Amino acid sequence: VEDGSAEPEGDVPPIDPVLENSSLIVAYADIMHENDLFEAMLSIKEALKGDNSKEVIQALIKELQSMISYDVWEPVDPNYRGKVIPSMMLVKEKFRADGSFDKWKCRFTAGGHRQGDVHWTKSRPGTLILTSMMSLLTIAAKEKASVTVADVPVAYLNSNVKTDVVMNIDKLIASYLCNIDPSYNQFKREDGSILVRLKKSLYGLKESGKNR
Repeated sequence: VEDGSAEPEGDVPPIDPVLENSSLIVAYADIMHENDLFEAMLSIKEALKGDNSKEVIQALIKELQSMISYDVWEPVDPNYRGKVIPSMMLVKEKFRADGSFDKWKCRFTAGGHRQGDVHWTKSRPGTLILTSMMSLLTIAAKEKASVTVADVPVAYLNSNVKTDVVMNIDKLIASYLCNIDPSYNQFKREDGSILVRLKKSLYGLKESGKNR
């Protein structure tokens, strides 16, 4: 399916011979590595038990500062009694192109699986599928053309949420959030968690891919 609504089944297709000795193979390898993204991720509690807890905490604080600077949410009255979805801070190791360790990376995600029904037309992203991209790279290699890649940092956080979504930030993450911005202390609930209303399309929401 060429519109990106379905992923190809079976094993990863073989690499075109034209690309075999090309630097474009690096791009292909990076894409294949993304298939292992979720297997390589840890919860923040798991990561903090390891030997690199200081580096993980620094990455956690950096992620929360990013949430604040991008105005991702606004705090909600602790007595709010409406529908609430969970959240999770995920942690993974980032590696350089040569395979050497680069840094620890935290990503704050929303529990979109608790949102309820969201129609597929509101959640399907317009993503280029792998086979189409590899065809373009093959043509570029045959024509000896240069390929330019553009990356939009935190692309999801540049788009607004179009529905009302209230999310719970658990006690552990809320404590770090309050250390960064003490004004959040007034919104703590009895269990130490904080409720926020999402303003930006946080990773994990069903419609975030469509919104970006």
